[in-house]
Amino acid sequence: DASAINGHVGAAAIVLDQAQEGCSIRRMEYMGKSTTSNIYTAELRGIGMAFQIALDIHASTNTPSGCIVFTDN
Repeated sequence: DASAINGHVGAAAIVLDQAQEGCSIRRMEYMGKSTTSNIYTAELRGIGMAFQIALDIHASTNTPSGCIVFTDN
């Protein structure tokens, strides 16, 4: 997901763990001021972080599984 608040832009990606009924992995990144970044760039960065999380999980578990990425933009 992406967010722009008070002239600043950020991106985030999370992994929801249904077994724990919560968030098991969370990554956030500050993208800079809204004069140098925008909500669409941050949204794309959030998608990239989501795919990186999926690759990291696969590399550490070495088990095949699915990945669903939700975005609102």
